[in-house]
Amino acid sequence: MNRFIKILVFLYLLMASLSCKTQISERPFIWVKQEDKADILHKIETQPWAKTFYASFKNRLDNDLALYKKSPKKFLEKLPFDWANQQPGKVPPFKTFNNFTDANFPERFTLNKYLQIGIDAGVLYFLTEEKIYAQCALDILHTFNESITQLQPSEKKGNGGWIYPNDHLREARVFGAQVPVIYDFIATFLNAGNQPFDLGKNNFTNFSDEKAQTVFLTYAKLAAEHGHTGSNWSVLESFSLVQNALALKDPKQREKYLDFYLKKGTDTQDALPDISKKYKEEGDVYPETSQYSVGVAIFSARLLLMLDRYQSNLQLGKKHYKIPFSLDCWNRVVYPNNEIIRFGDGKRKLDAPYVSYDMAYHLGQQNKVTQLTEKFGPLVSQSITEGKYDRAKVGERSEDVTVYYTPIKLLWFNTTQDYTFEKSALPRTDKFPHAGVFLQRNLSPTENPDDGLMCFVGGAQMVHGHASGMDMELYGLGEVLGVDHGRGQYRTDLHENYSRLFAAHNTVVVNGASQGDGGWVNLGMNSTELMTMEPMPTKEALSPNYSFSRTSFMDDKGDKAEATQERTMALVRTSPTSGFYVDIFRSKSALPDEYHDYLEYEINRFRIL
Repeated sequence: MNRFIKILVFLYLLMASLSCKTQISERPFIWVKQEDKADILHKIETQPWAKTFYASFKNRLDNDLALYKKSPKKFLEKLPFDWANQQPGKVPPFKTFNNFTDANFPERFTLNKYLQIGIDAGVLYFLTEEKIYAQCALDILHTFNESITQLQPSEKKGNGGWIYPNDHLREARVFGAQVPVIYDFIATFLNAGNQPFDLGKNNFTNFSDEKAQTVFLTYAKLAAEHGHTGSNWSVLESFSLVQNALALKDPKQREKYLDFYLKKGTDTQDALPDISKKYKEEGDVYPETSQYSVGVAIFSARLLLMLDRYQSNLQLGKKHYKIPFSLDCWNRVVYPNNEIIRFGDGKRKLDAPYVSYDMAYHLGQQNKVTQLTEKFGPLVSQSITEGKYDRAKVGERSEDVTVYYTPIKLLWFNTTQDYTFEKSALPRTDKFPHAGVFLQRNLSPTENPDDGLMCFVGGAQMVHGHASGMDMELYGLGEVLGVDHGRGQYRTDLHENYSRLFAAHNTVVVNGASQGDGGWVNLGMNSTELMTMEPMPTKEALSPNYSFSRTSFMDDKGDKAEATQERTMALVRTSPTSGFYVDIFRSKSALPDEYHDYLEYEINRFRIL
């Protein structure tokens, strides 16, 4: 019996020890821990980029706090309050925004900016222990909590928010994700009994930890319970979900909401394993159009690094390295003029996410994932050497609809090992199956972008895809000549009734009836399939001057099309400075009295048949 009791005690202590490892109690711990401070301060002293960053970072914040130092009251009064509904002695509630216009942008950005200021002040308090920074961060946090808790969160499961009642997806990034970070950095200041300035009382008052926890729990719930699965949506909400979960004091609640990201999601929130499944092979991308696909990798890389720093035994960088590995994969679809192929709502230009390359490199170092360090180490080294990426740059306050993370460069990054960068040749042909894209390129030995040739055939269903049919683009004379119309302004008549439909693409419309059906906003369609290609994607070519693809597409959504289609696209180089394309489209409907309209843009002046 005694032995049995000893075993039980041992198991209890073991479980308690493991629990302690997963539930860290001393704040801060979301971005950094107390034991990180000495190394960060040493880095500022010894690494030139860190010293420059820190000086600029501190100077920017000190400029932002000029009014605060004169009058916290006047500083806080600039927030977008609904003064007409202020109750006596209370901080007024925030205004809510049901739409986003140029007229209300200054108010919306002010709130976003103040939360960024709160984070920066928290970071500088952590590094300097100067109370003015902690006090400012505390005053912003208190004001936010007192104001927002007077509002009723939306119950709309689709996209209901709080300050943005109809757009939690946006609110999660610009407001929701920021608030818990401020709290985490100044928790020790709060625990020492310091009080915030209260606008309603025009005096200092007690901080309501209960309201703070309500705010964190509400934002975590909004992320977990609103929205939808199967798109980049869950990833865009994930910072708000995770960082608010980490701000919760109740260990069970914290674990519950963290698990919605780490293990198993909800019917409206994909978990990390769900996202990771999309990356079956190294080099796969998230199945979306360009900027949305890259955004998934950018957000995920930061979260993987953050959570592995929070709890090193998670080893997320090892388990899910294929996500950050994809960060530069869209470079494979770059035209010679540095624009990228366009399909669906994709953009024509895509800036290289150098900070995220750095994030992937450090994730690889932290988790000993050589695939990441060997891929992104050279890219980071090259971008720094060529002046494309400057770690020391702080920049202006972010107006973008994204999570604020500027300080993490200083907190997380270190000097990168010097790597030799060797530019690898892009393959003559390539594929992006999720978009039904099969491309050909033939770059000129002159290395002049005007002499390069490139084309693709594509089309498939995805969240930000279009009902495009079997679409294509051509490139020559230094520009895209067979132009895919691309994205218009969402919810406008042009976008809804033209940009996203068959008529805006280089394809065939059968019997005036070719269309998408079901799926994402009724744009569901079949994928373009590869029948044969020379060379096959990424393989060696038989000829330096000739390539072709033969693809097929079933146009059978809705009524009155019912067509089987094939497309042969050939690229022929005739000299280092000339060439032409051959494009043969076959379309056969099973219906009587059929007709097939071929819609084509800006091609005939270049293509020679």
